[in-house]
Amino acid sequence: MGNAPSNEVGGLVEGRSRIYCERERTVTMSRQLRAWMTCLSIGAAFLAGATFPERQDAQETPAPSTAADQEAVSQELAEMYRTDQDDRKDFLALDPAAIHEMMERDKQRLGRVEEIVAAGTLATGDDYYHAAMILQHGDSPGHYLQSHVLATAAGFEGHRSGKWLAAASLDRFLQKIDRKQVFGTQYFKSGDTWTMEPYDTELLPDAVRAAYGVPSLEEGRARLKQIGDR
Repeated sequence: MGNAPSNEVGGLVEGRSRIYCERERTVTMSRQLRAWMTCLSIGAAFLAGATFPERQDAQETPAPSTAADQEAVSQELAEMYRTDQDDRKDFLALDPAAIHEMMERDKQRLGRVEEIVAAGTLATGDDYYHAAMILQHGDSPGHYLQSHVLATAAGFEGHRSGKWLAAASLDRFLQKIDRKQVFGTQYFKSGDTWTMEPYDTELLPDAVRAAYGVPSLEEGRARLKQIGDR
C-alpha cells in the first residue's frame, strides 16, 4: 500500500477507491465460486450417470435395444459412408451444379448422423469412422471438431484410417477458425492456384505425420503440385 493522501479529499477518494476494488474483488470471487460449483455439479452428475438435454436441432433417436438393432445402425452408417464416398469420385472434375447437388445430399447425411451420434449409438471402430467422415463433410467448426473426436475414437478402436482422419479433421477445424493447419492434409483452390496455406510447416516433424498416416512435408508438396498440374 502507498502513503495515505495528506488532505481529507484525497483520503475520501482513496477510501472510496478501496471500497470499489474490494467490492469488485468480492463479485469476481463470487462469480468464480459459482462457476466452480457449476463444474462440480456437472462432474458429479456425470459420474452418477445423469443425462442432459439433447441438442435442440437433433431429433431423439432411441438407443438400440438388441444386437439386431445395433447392426441396423451400423449398416445405415456404412451405407451413408458409401454414398458419401461415391459422391466424391473424381471430385476435381465435378462442375458447380454437381457440387451443389452433392452438398444437398451431404446435409441429409449430416442430419441423420447427428441424430445417431446424439443417441449414443456408435459401437464399433467402423461406426465411429463412418460418422466422423460424414461430419468431416459438414460446414461448421463444430462439425469438424466432432469429426476429430470420433475419428480419434475410431483409431482407439483399431480402425486403420482413424488416425489419418483425426489429423485431417483437426486441420480442417483449425483452418475454419482462421488458424494454420499443422498436418498438411487440406488443399484449396485460390483463384487459379492450389494451395495448402495457411499451413504451419514447423510445428510437427514428419515422424508425427507418419504416426498419423499422413504423408511427409515433401510428399504433401509433391501432391499439391500434382493437383495443380491437372
